[in-house]
Amino acid sequence: MVEGAAQPRPRVRARPRAPLLIGLAATAAVMAASGTATYARFENALLDQRFARRRPVPTSDRIVHVDIDDLSVERLGQFPWTRDRYAHALDSLSEAGAESILFDVEFPEASKNEIDRERVRSQLVADVARRFSDLAQAGGEFLAELDRARESIQGDLRQAVTDHDEAFERAIRASGRVYLPFSLEHTPARAAGHIEGEADEDAVRTYLQRDLAARAATVAARLGLAEDWVDVRLTTLKRSVAMERIEALLAERPDVDLETVQGELLPGVSVAHETDDVKIVERAYDRTRSAVLVRQRHAVPLPAGEPDPAWGLVEPREILPPLPQLLDAARASGYVSITPDPVDGVLRRVRLFSAYRGRLYPQLAFRALCDHLGADLSRVEIRPGHHVRLRATRPVERTITIPVDAECGVLLDWAGTPEQPFVTLFGKHLPFYQLVEIQELRAFIGGRQLADLDALAESLGGKGIHHVPADDVTRTTVVKYGRRLASLVHAMTERLPALRAELGAATDPAERTRLEEKLRERETRVHEMIGEAAAQAPPVPEDSPFASNLEDAADTLRYLAANIEKERVITARLRELVQGRICIIGETLTGSTDQKHTPLHPAMAGVSVHSNLLNTILQGAFIHRAGPLANLLVIGAAGLLTTLLASRLGPVHSTTGTLLAAVAYVGGAFVAFDRAQWWVDVAGPVVAFATCFAGITAYRQLTEEREKRQIRSAFQVYLHPEVVAQVTEDPGALKLGGERRELTVFFSDVAGFTTISEALPPEALVALLNEYLTAMSDQIMETGGTVDKYEGDAIMAFWGAPLAQPDHALRACEAALRNQERLAVLREAVLARGGPSLTARIGLNSGPMLVGNMGSQHRFNYTVMGDAVNLGSRLEGANKEFGTRIMVSESTRALALDRYEFRPLDLLRVKGKTQPVPVHELVARRGGLSEARRVLHERYATALDLYRALRFEEAAAAFRACLEADPRDGPSQTYLARCTVFASSPPGEDWDGAFTMTTK
Repeated sequence: MVEGAAQPRPRVRARPRAPLLIGLAATAAVMAASGTATYARFENALLDQRFARRRPVPTSDRIVHVDIDDLSVERLGQFPWTRDRYAHALDSLSEAGAESILFDVEFPEASKNEIDRERVRSQLVADVARRFSDLAQAGGEFLAELDRARESIQGDLRQAVTDHDEAFERAIRASGRVYLPFSLEHTPARAAGHIEGEADEDAVRTYLQRDLAARAATVAARLGLAEDWVDVRLTTLKRSVAMERIEALLAERPDVDLETVQGELLPGVSVAHETDDVKIVERAYDRTRSAVLVRQRHAVPLPAGEPDPAWGLVEPREILPPLPQLLDAARASGYVSITPDPVDGVLRRVRLFSAYRGRLYPQLAFRALCDHLGADLSRVEIRPGHHVRLRATRPVERTITIPVDAECGVLLDWAGTPEQPFVTLFGKHLPFYQLVEIQELRAFIGGRQLADLDALAESLGGKGIHHVPADDVTRTTVVKYGRRLASLVHAMTERLPALRAELGAATDPAERTRLEEKLRERETRVHEMIGEAAAQAPPVPEDSPFASNLEDAADTLRYLAANIEKERVITARLRELVQGRICIIGETLTGSTDQKHTPLHPAMAGVSVHSNLLNTILQGAFIHRAGPLANLLVIGAAGLLTTLLASRLGPVHSTTGTLLAAVAYVGGAFVAFDRAQWWVDVAGPVVAFATCFAGITAYRQLTEEREKRQIRSAFQVYLHPEVVAQVTEDPGALKLGGERRELTVFFSDVAGFTTISEALPPEALVALLNEYLTAMSDQIMETGGTVDKYEGDAIMAFWGAPLAQPDHALRACEAALRNQERLAVLREAVLARGGPSLTARIGLNSGPMLVGNMGSQHRFNYTVMGDAVNLGSRLEGANKEFGTRIMVSESTRALALDRYEFRPLDLLRVKGKTQPVPVHELVARRGGLSEARRVLHERYATALDLYRALRFEEAAAAFRACLEADPRDGPSQTYLARCTVFASSPPGEDWDGAFTMTTK
């Protein structure tokens, strides 16, 4: 036996050195893990949370986005567009005064030219017929005339072909401020002996050096390789070999043309037919020329003393530049290939330079920014792992130091919030289609409208009125008006376009200001001329032959004036928006493949990388990350502090102290990032706080739990688990005595269990009893009840202790109903296997009881005692008198009336008591009665009222009506029997209506 009351609570002390060693070990483990990918992923996620929760980042007003958006596609047609669209956009931006124009759209291949079908159909066919008709009359000059006709037809055919690349090139060259992108192909270089088939590929390349036009079957047969294997790789290898040979030719002869290259690489092959090999050489020629041009014009040498490739970068396999003619016309170029964080795929930084074959290539936006700031790219100071330093001269001379990592990458200070769409960032977004529509409107004005006006001017200026006598006064007036219109047409077709072209090419601010003022003056004068011409048309009689033409002229002038005013307003608005700013043209289409996973958004438009890089540098909002040593020191400090707190303080104080320290550190890290752009590690210190605290606390709990395990093993046989838990926490609670509480007690018993036990073998009886008690006890436990004891088939339980339960009566009623429901299922299962029918009766009572440890100093139990407990026991037995399953006292009914349905049974005077108590039957959960049962209960209530009014014959008839509804209704049967007796032998005058039980 365990003498619980006599044993003092042991005090377990942890070894002084053990917590310190645990804390140091945990801290060292976190420090060691700080260099792993898992740690980096965790820290990156916490950094992203800092981005998402900080204050909005200021954005520069010098950045304008030209969005290739859904609306532009709707207005201009399916994307990608022909390159004349980009030419129109460039003309609009250049004239409006954009300082720099960046394309985040690549142009690596030549575009397909278009045929002016209308020109071929209407003009060239007629010209050919006319010219060959002339040849029939040429006589001896037939051959010379034939040659001239051929040249003329070829020229017309060339004019019928619309070369969009040429138009785009002209616009780029005229603008003088265009920055074109190129890609870096970062496929790692092959490592010797590590790629399957490497030697075979080298053999094929060697063979192609001799015969670039070789077929796959020929190469496979000569080298003894599988034809399918060769066929899959042949085009790629041919392109690679062609580029190598073309680069060598360009190194010897920089001006070598395509025809010469084709002759060198494809000797004996006719280039008149565009075979696959001819196309490979053509594309290789363009790409190689572009690559050479980028290297010569748009790259800078590696810093002195740097290796090649620089800074441990994986050198790109090749660059994929724009067409050479476009690249030659551009101001500069830069790469747009972006590498996300390899740990989690999130884009957080952009490399400002990439090394390739001994030179450094700048990132596109950074290249444009250098020009914007007046910084010489060749004089930029580059120190990988430290900084990139610019010496800016605009708008004032200053030095800009950009912190970079070992790969020359700068952390972007991402603008916006997770909820903010990209098109609302940086304040200025311009739909691409508006730039194109400006040029289309001008083309309409300068084309069709001026053609109509020119025709009217010609018809009114003297050439079209020969049928009118020369001395007619009206004729003279109209001729002057026609010449006036002709002067207006001349001003609009020659002077204005020339001045706009001059303005678009101007880059000097002072010159641009002068040209803008001159253009506005000329536009104003032309607009005035249009208004004057519209208002001062000569009056002529209605029957005059000039009346119709003059009316057409007035309509044309009004329409022309309206369109010119519209063009002036749009152009002025565009100039206000983009003048002196960096314009970035890129996709923001819904569903675009050019989307990046950023710290703020999982699918941000890729063009946002450029604006965020520009904004980070222009605002000087550089994120500085604490070095590895500083982060290790912070981890060590966090671990040491936690070790001291967890080893010296009690559980509550150590938990509170550690939690406060962790929250303070994390909050400080967030504030440092928000206020000063300082990135200090949060993952390491947080893990150090957690691991040190968990390790030391676990150690202390394990050592101090020994006493608890001893108590638990000694008393779990005698006490309920809840009581064991309380005693474990406070061994001093193992004392005799208890406390008075309001509780609900539960008693249940199996009807006819003696008969059942006599009919079953002992083994079967024990198995059945265990199955029954388990099923019933589970329902009690699930409702939070305490199973006090089992006495054979009887169960005693209570609610409201040891844990306080204000709803103890509700829980008890629920458990009673669940027991009967579960017993119904069990009964069917037992009957199905040939067992007895099980029926249980339950009694519930609520009231004041004494609860606590009852017994002797050497053995006791946690139980309840009192009159309320005894009444509950009597109610269980009283079910037999009424044929009911669940009987409850008035006190229990009053506490549970809102949630459950009850039926009044009787005033019951239990054995040993003189005062009767009202008792009720618990029949269902509130609202759970069927309609038939509800009708029965209504009849029963009427019958019971008659019984209590001593009208026994009427009551008997009423109870018979109840039994007609349910012949098995126990209470109705009981009262019918009483009414029969009382009808012939009425009770005495002192009868109080109560029923006195003579048994327990």
